[in-house]
Amino acid sequence: MNKIFHSHRDQDPIIVHDNKKITLAMVIKEIKKITHEPHIIYYSKRTINLTQILACIYAEKSFLVIDNAWPKSYIKQYETIIKNCTSLKKAIFIPTSGSTGHPKLVHHTIASIIKSAKRALNHHNILKTDHCALALSPASMGGLLTIVKGIISKSLIISTSDHWGNVLDDSNHWQINIVPQQLDWLLTTNKIHNLKLSSILIGGDAVNKETKKTIKKLGLPIIYSYGSTETAGQIISTALNKKNNTYRPLRGVKLSENNQQLMIKTDTIALGYITINGVEPLPSMNGYFLSNDLIKMPPQFEVIGRKDFQFQSGSKLVSPEIIEKTLLKSNIITHIIVVPKKHPQFGHVPVAYISTTTSIDSLVKYANSHLPIFMQPKDYLPLPKNVSFSDLQCRKKLINLKAQYESSNN
Repeated sequence: MNKIFHSHRDQDPIIVHDNKKITLAMVIKEIKKITHEPHIIYYSKRTINLTQILACIYAEKSFLVIDNAWPKSYIKQYETIIKNCTSLKKAIFIPTSGSTGHPKLVHHTIASIIKSAKRALNHHNILKTDHCALALSPASMGGLLTIVKGIISKSLIISTSDHWGNVLDDSNHWQINIVPQQLDWLLTTNKIHNLKLSSILIGGDAVNKETKKTIKKLGLPIIYSYGSTETAGQIISTALNKKNNTYRPLRGVKLSENNQQLMIKTDTIALGYITINGVEPLPSMNGYFLSNDLIKMPPQFEVIGRKDFQFQSGSKLVSPEIIEKTLLKSNIITHIIVVPKKHPQFGHVPVAYISTTTSIDSLVKYANSHLPIFMQPKDYLPLPKNVSFSDLQCRKKLINLKAQYESSNN
């Protein structure tokens, strides 16, 4: 049985979901129902789903959480992939599609997830009196780590089958782990002014300039972090309430880079990928995990793009995120996504989907003076009605729409 539960008494609540307590006694009872491994948990924001997750961690049973909200085609592929994993014990499988759109499982051990949670708690402690809002699905690394950190710190994890923000009240001190899109939602609600916030841990993507201004104005206790599914979450963070917001590697994490591509060494790196075709090793170089993130360092760590989003334009390599960050500094637009468009001479050229079409001339002038010619978007387009900038799959959808349009016109 996992030692992280040893200080919990049978009737003490570990999670409160829709005002219903999930206790250690309920978890132990649930273990008896796990008859084969890996145990697949179909998460649909129900008490039983969370109890099953706790049971697998407590009894160190291999498991996979599949979110029922995902497309059925993805769910079926994950079910097929997991058949390759019956011999792997004490394992946690985290679903991912990366930026490629091809489902695969990231293979971690229960021990590596616990190490990651403890490392994060050493950086910023969660008090026993705090409440942890479960804002991310446990099918993701962020949601799973929220649960494990809650168990280790003995703080109460609060969950709901409704919108995650509805659990927040003004009578408790809150620890919240969210992505930037959820932060934007939180900032639009009046309740943010009344909440007692111990910390808001932000990960998963960059926070835009306007949101950072609002954070500073409100004096919110923000921790900016970087991590990935492969690293078992958070490996780099800013310190709480530090004005310079300097990112530092957490204890036991070493960073390097190869042509701006981030390389990571730590004891929580995944053991590999599991795909329909079998086991695949993580990309590595000189004993480091070779991520797809492009970075700047030192003195300040900054993610500037993704290697798998880059494309060739003539003989030049284009990073869409660099174009986006440059044009956002103009303050003419608030949102932008750059994708490649086929071109007869250069192979591909960048085009930009933007949040407004009223100041294109000004934006073109700004791009001309701040970007080399091969990185200047050749067109500025409004976002299609069926796509949202807040959608985590926004870029992928725009690339697919562009590909469909080009195919139909060939």
